[in-house]
Amino acid sequence: MSRPRIVCATSLADGEAAFSSLGDVRMMAESDIHAGALRDVDALITRSKVRVDDNLLADSRLQFYATATAGIDHIDVAALARRGIAWAHAPGSNANSVAEYIIAALAWLGRERGINWTRRTLAIIGAGQVGSRLAALADRMGLTVLLNDPPLRDATGDSLYLPLREALAHADIVSLHVPLTASGPHATRNMVTASWLSNIKPGAVFINSSRGEVVEEPALLRALADGNLSAAILDVFNREPAIDIATLRAAALATPHIAGYSLDGRRQGTLMVYRAACRHFNRPPTWQPPEDAEPTELNVHLHGDESRALHDAVLAAYNPFVDDQRLRALPVGMPIDRHFQRVRQTCVERREFRRYRVSAAALPPAFAALLKKIGFCVSGIT
Repeated sequence: MSRPRIVCATSLADGEAAFSSLGDVRMMAESDIHAGALRDVDALITRSKVRVDDNLLADSRLQFYATATAGIDHIDVAALARRGIAWAHAPGSNANSVAEYIIAALAWLGRERGINWTRRTLAIIGAGQVGSRLAALADRMGLTVLLNDPPLRDATGDSLYLPLREALAHADIVSLHVPLTASGPHATRNMVTASWLSNIKPGAVFINSSRGEVVEEPALLRALADGNLSAAILDVFNREPAIDIATLRAAALATPHIAGYSLDGRRQGTLMVYRAACRHFNRPPTWQPPEDAEPTELNVHLHGDESRALHDAVLAAYNPFVDDQRLRALPVGMPIDRHFQRVRQTCVERREFRRYRVSAAALPPAFAALLKKIGFCVSGIT
């Protein structure tokens, strides 16, 4: 069999290296991928900013499509099925990245407002790959974790998954980790309404890193203006990239849909869809992500305030405020959609906590153990 012809989006980490081992690759920006570019292509590999539907597939002879993302709401699965196109995605590839983003966002807010999150309560709405990973991290940091996931409760009958009203009423922080769905008994599109928000404990922090379309933004703005919410941390917005500037300004922390965008998560997504493509074309996988150098050294000191030291350690690994400030710096005369895309494409190159090493020598053993539990490489303890 001849080598398959592949179009691969430039947004994939190491996409050219991976897919050139499988076929003849043409790298394209996602904004340039259109029906005309796919006429003589066997496989298409993208991330989430390409809408894969009948319009895109109209003239193609595509055999295989993959998205190096966990979410699939940009894919018309029925259109792929009608055309006999096999497809794959990368569930869980960025789960750790998103969970660590939430921890970093809370570290920033905690440092800014002098909040010790220990013994506070976090409600996680959606306990799938990301939600369950965040639950584990938050538990290790001493937060009380409440889970709400109606589909999982229906499937398992497990009382671990609380009714929504109960979870919201007791939570100091509410974090959304749901897929975007438009139908069914637990549809999530426009799920967060004024009524939904009225059930949240007054003064809670609201976080959305799932999909912007889950939230009715006018209702969120009213809850913030009325003081019913003390802060919103938003990584996703309605109508991306043409986001609402009022929503951006109202958020305590806002980033351009990059919670899952660590290099480690993106490489894992590439690896998962590369292996799926190899299986489809019956070729042995030969590419592996590049070997990392030694972890980056972080200097962490404890000066009597363990909460502050924990915030400092997390923010030394990744501080989302850097991406927040770049998103807010809208150049005069530039459309917000173009600015959003530009900032997203040039965001801070993030690594996960495991890519940072801390020496336990000058730290109390319990604090060094905590850093290790939440993922840091800690030398001096096993």
